[in-house]
Amino acid sequence: MTEQSISKFKARFEEYSSVWKFIEVRALFAKKGQEWVALKIMAYLRDNGLQEVPKITFDDLNLRAVVEYKSIDAIWDLVEQMRSGQVSIGGTKGTIGQGTPNESSFGFLVDQSRSGRSPEPLFPYFTLYLSLGPVNQYVDENEINKTLYSYGYRGGLQEFSVAKIGDPVGGSYVTYFGIVAPIYLLVDAEYEPGYLKTIVYCEENIEPGDITLRYELYGKTQAESILQDEIIFSPQNRNQKWDKAFLEGKIAIPPEVLSGRLTLFYRQIKPPADSLNVFIHGVKASILDILGCMGKIQEGGARFETLLDRLTQWLGVQQKAIDAERFEMAVWTLLTLSGLRALNLGKVFGKGFDLPGVDILAFHESTKRAILVSCTIENKLSGKIEPLLQQLNAVKNRMEGWTVNAAIFAPIERKDITLGSFSDAIASGIAILLKPEITQILGLVGGASEDTSTRIIEILSNHGPAPYLDSNSIQAYRQWQQDFGNREVI
Repeated sequence: MTEQSISKFKARFEEYSSVWKFIEVRALFAKKGQEWVALKIMAYLRDNGLQEVPKITFDDLNLRAVVEYKSIDAIWDLVEQMRSGQVSIGGTKGTIGQGTPNESSFGFLVDQSRSGRSPEPLFPYFTLYLSLGPVNQYVDENEINKTLYSYGYRGGLQEFSVAKIGDPVGGSYVTYFGIVAPIYLLVDAEYEPGYLKTIVYCEENIEPGDITLRYELYGKTQAESILQDEIIFSPQNRNQKWDKAFLEGKIAIPPEVLSGRLTLFYRQIKPPADSLNVFIHGVKASILDILGCMGKIQEGGARFETLLDRLTQWLGVQQKAIDAERFEMAVWTLLTLSGLRALNLGKVFGKGFDLPGVDILAFHESTKRAILVSCTIENKLSGKIEPLLQQLNAVKNRMEGWTVNAAIFAPIERKDITLGSFSDAIASGIAILLKPEITQILGLVGGASEDTSTRIIEILSNHGPAPYLDSNSIQAYRQWQQDFGNREVI
């Protein structure tokens, strides 16, 4: 196996060494001649004390399932067994693979499936594993399955291995020797009037000073950051209830705060050990809350990134949008989340049927309104207005009983709009929705109001420079920018 994988594992293990107390090893062996061959070995680092269990949980049919608990100090003995291809688990000596294994990998993974955010044993973890290939390379799986069928295991070796060691092997499941190292640190929170009570679940062997909880508090959306700070725990924060040890802290919550994010770090190591989104004041949950709960650790372990982070990034509300296709996808998503029926023409009908000027169709059936939407990340809107206007006129002539409007989405500021684009927009009556309007719509979507779609369709239908039609172009252009607090004009 590669020295690089081992060195990465060793470095990470040393960083978190106080998290674990023992190792639980689960192994499945099959007999080939007079020799035991390991079909799968999984070692899990545990945090709650050494346990004594029967060494051999199954021994028949030339199959043997073994569970053994070892001291955490035996971790490097396991690594050496991986390296050598010769193992000894629960008194059973066997081989892994043919000859000395030489393929391995190291990875850092995280399980983000904690729904409801109640404390559950789902943690980030890192792994060191050795892929050994199909079972048939080492033993006759067909013969094993025939025997298992006669004993009632209709799923063959896969069903048997799951029942005996908790992991599948056989068929499409290749054999491997793996070491899984969960990080047993979990953050939770409870809102109480005026503050947020934070709880970090951990074992007693964890030093409070090794735990840092960073928090960020938001207003209506995560783009509206109100406060950022961190809590460094001390022994006075330690508490225990029944068999659960935990650290407890408090965060004062200003009245304008509606949500927040807690990110837990162990000894300033990245990626974080856990991350949690919280909602404050009993805010009604919206679809954005769901997006804010689902995510993953970014590559390189920089931070925990949610689907909501990705949406706001592509919309350009927190930083400059640089990808036109992703911006279009984000606008489509935003309109869909707002409760409108939205159709992305490029994605639905394919690039072979692009319509000049129109990217998205949005419908509000209860008020019989339709919006033709064009998306751009550029500041020159004139090239978008003419083809969009042609499509708008064609639709208006055929949609009797419907109010049809057009809108251009561009994730830029008013100071970035050229005078020519502004003049063309006035003449056309097309709504122009820039970064402030996109942020406003995102806030409405996050508010989970029953009339969200109605309010947003009003913005799409009416928001633009049309009220400035009576002034000359330059004067109107100046006034338009000043009305939105932007004094840097031509």
